[in-house]
Amino acid sequence: MIGVSVSAEGLVEMERVVGELGDGRKLLEAAAAGVERRWRGHLEERYVPRDRDGVDFWGRVVRSMRGEVSESGAVVRVEEVGVRLRYEGGVVVPGKGISSYTGRATRALAIPSGAVPVREGRRISPREAGPLVFVKGRGGETVGCLLEGEVSGVISRGKNKGRPRVRRKGGVMFTLVMRQVIRGDAGILPSGEVLLEGVC
Repeated sequence: MIGVSVSAEGLVEMERVVGELGDGRKLLEAAAAGVERRWRGHLEERYVPRDRDGVDFWGRVVRSMRGEVSESGAVVRVEEVGVRLRYEGGVVVPGKGISSYTGRATRALAIPSGAVPVREGRRISPREAGPLVFVKGRGGETVGCLLEGEVSGVISRGKNKGRPRVRRKGGVMFTLVMRQVIRGDAGILPSGEVLLEGVC
């Protein structure tokens, strides 16, 4: 989550310049609405067009924007999961969660390719992708790839006896990596001057 705060103390001078408005809460509500309007417009202009092939991340970001007003000030927040990582940047590593495919602690991140179908504005997980074939990587940060597969029978020997035999059918669906570096993008939050235009 990221947000913009409007302090009630900062509006005292503005209230003096504008004149007696009577209710400081109305001034805060107007300031929050102005900030939200400018920030929403900024995201719709620069980021929403980046959503392609049915992926709706930036659209969800815009829809998750909320303004709250209290006695001490106002806050406009974006609560979509992942937006703070995109704003600040960082390194994503596996192991903090449970794999949707194996049910065990994750050992690699599954980065979807453009061939992965989209459902409800997000690319589906490996668990939902149907039969997949694992091809081991040659070292480094890439563990391997998951390719589209099809069931071709049942394994008759070894520790996997009785499980479906899957053979390669299509191209790369997911790349498995040990970590993913996300570069921060401070442009997600418009400059103070742009936000002030919405308030004044």
